[in-house]
Amino acid sequence: MIGSARTALTSILTGAGLRVFAFTPERSTPPMGILVPAGDWVMPGDVFGAYRVGFDVTLIVANAANETMITALDDLVDDTLVAISDAASFYASQVGAPSMIDIS
Repeated sequence: MIGSARTALTSILTGAGLRVFAFTPERSTPPMGILVPAGDWVMPGDVFGAYRVGFDVTLIVANAANETMITALDDLVDDTLVAISDAASFYASQVGAPSMIDIS
């Protein structure tokens, strides 16, 4: 259940032309997305005996001038939301505020 949901979401996003990893890669080269378990990773589904699996998609763009990074991130988020909204059985519940991370 969990592994197949991770694989399906990764396939949907990569099929839309996004560079997405199901697990944190050994080497990171932005732009890219990484699937990580959401805070509400496994929850009861809408019917008895069913479950919902939640993933956060962490989107990463290359370090650049602020306007360049924000524009790249906006485009990456837009493309990700379109890919998810076009997919059956998946939905985006929210998009968190951007932040800086060190991936080296």
